[in-house]
Amino acid sequence: MNTPVTPLPDVTVYSKRGCPGCQATYTSLRRLGVPFTGIDVEEIPGARDRVRDLEYTSLPVIVVESTGENWWGFRPDRLRKLVPVVSDAA
Repeated sequence: MNTPVTPLPDVTVYSKRGCPGCQATYTSLRRLGVPFTGIDVEEIPGARDRVRDLEYTSLPVIVVESTGENWWGFRPDRLRKLVPVVSDAA
């Protein structure tokens, strides 16, 4: 019997402890119901390099993995666009 695989969240948030914009981003994504993976650049090897590769020097950095879209900073306008579309058809 095959167990369905839950896809990984499409949104990755690079952050660090004590970052107000990072916490605001996490809170907003949770309230909007957007699944995401949070990565602490101070704890996860290679995470800081990934942020630098994207040419950012500030956090949070948000990456939409499926499209490659990315930005830095707490951007409620852009976060709202990530709300999953819920189909009424069941």
